[in-house]
Amino acid sequence: MEGHARRHGIVRKHNETEVLRALYHRGPLTRSALSRETGLSKPTVNAIVERLVGEAWLRPTDDGAKPPAFGFGVAAGAGLGVSIDPSRVRVGIADIGGTRFLGEPRATPRSTARLLDLIGALTEEACENTGVGRDQLRLAVVSVPGVPHPGGIRLAANTPALASADLEDLLGRALGCEVVLANDVNLAAVAEGWQGPAAGSENYTVLHFGKGIGMGVVIGGRPVHGVHGAAGEIGYLPLGADPLDPRHARRGALESQQVFADVDALLRRDPDVALPAELLEPLATLIASAILAVQSVLDVELHVLTGPVGSREDVLTRVRELIEPVPLELAVTASELGESGPVVGALATAHRSLVDRLIGA
Repeated sequence: MEGHARRHGIVRKHNETEVLRALYHRGPLTRSALSRETGLSKPTVNAIVERLVGEAWLRPTDDGAKPPAFGFGVAAGAGLGVSIDPSRVRVGIADIGGTRFLGEPRATPRSTARLLDLIGALTEEACENTGVGRDQLRLAVVSVPGVPHPGGIRLAANTPALASADLEDLLGRALGCEVVLANDVNLAAVAEGWQGPAAGSENYTVLHFGKGIGMGVVIGGRPVHGVHGAAGEIGYLPLGADPLDPRHARRGALESQQVFADVDALLRRDPDVALPAELLEPLATLIASAILAVQSVLDVELHVLTGPVGSREDVLTRVRELIEPVPLELAVTASELGESGPVVGALATAHRSLVDRLIGA
């Protein structure tokens, strides 16, 4: 008897998952359409739909169609994407049915307490714009510069508000859901493969050049973080200066090059200014050298340049000219997502996690 009940429970769970999977990939669907899509009998589908509607996993759509079609309800939950960088904070939200909202960026506070207050307010705004309740939030993926680890965030000196060692726990209490911290450029790499020029590619990098420097790596369709989470910290490449010089120990030889700071300062005054040759040439040379160093090791299909410096058309053009004579097969392009990359990647990661937890596909 006990074995029969267990088998019945397994079959019921399998059938429910098939219904949820069909709705995710092709919904909203009527009961008859669900029966056709899943191969389950109409009585079985009717029983599953009634049960899942009663538990708020499903709900009829609001279009008044007869017979009604069904989509996901509030119990399916929603995910939050948060991006924190030295100058801006941005929050987005997505439910499993595809409803998405991306809020406007706000200036990054310098204190952890004010940062938590701001993220809470932006989350409330996102919930109001989508009709998602705070109690529906299941997961928040938070993009941060540097390398998250149990003792805090390393290599994020440009963002004082991230200095708290228990930031992940503080965010979890403020948001009331599970929180995962992730490197911003790694999440930008996820975004570029989701909605950017790397869509359809399984092996690519995203190289960020701005106030900071970093790289996200995707191999075989999966982000590569490294044993210590520091894969892609290309600021430490031995380019432009002696990497063992103590003066470069904190930021790395490449990131310590003055041209990056000079270009960043110029673009802050006028984002549309044409870069003079005395800045463009050394800048493009360093970026091209970094790309060649990475390509010689990883041999990927595509390198996507992002950030306020890297995604400029004049920088991209000169970088392509510099690498053209090199006999390695490689392609370089600019991001189409701009500075939205990390928050879009955080949102994509949160949404993917919700889908995996619910239907496993």
